[in-house]
Amino acid sequence: MRRDKSGYALVEPLATEFATLTGDPQFQVAAVEYLPDFNDPDLTTQAVTLGTQLLPKLGNTAWGPRLRLALANALNRAKERCRM
Repeated sequence: MRRDKSGYALVEPLATEFATLTGDPQFQVAAVEYLPDFNDPDLTTQAVTLGTQLLPKLGNTAWGPRLRLALANALNRAKERCRM
């Protein structure tokens, strides 16, 4: 996936669709974790938005710690890009 950048923008919509169909947020949490690593400000913004939407739903579940850490990373990356 990292070689072909054309699919990066599809990660969040596909993860959301998967969660809607199955009720399993694993790909959404993974999207929040990995989107900031692609060094694209738009994808980092998508990760922050998705993480912020998921936190109230998943904050008190087993996904909570992983989501909080991923969201903190995404927010940190967004903050770093604003300074540049």
